[in-house]
Amino acid sequence: MREVVVTGLGAITPLGVGASVIHERWAAGVCAIADGVGPCTDFDPADFMTVKEARRADR
Repeated sequence: MREVVVTGLGAITPLGVGASVIHERWAAGVCAIADGVGPCTDFDPADFMTVKEARRADR
């Protein structure tokens, strides 16, 4: 069996960005789906990557 090191916890979802925000909104019963769509409105790629990386990333 291989050892694994977890260096962070988080996700980008329609409920928000980061484990704590997602948990708070989920626990409060927030629904992030509207009209059949769940947009990630809190996500800004500039917070996570450079302009060059964003330009080269898949959409």
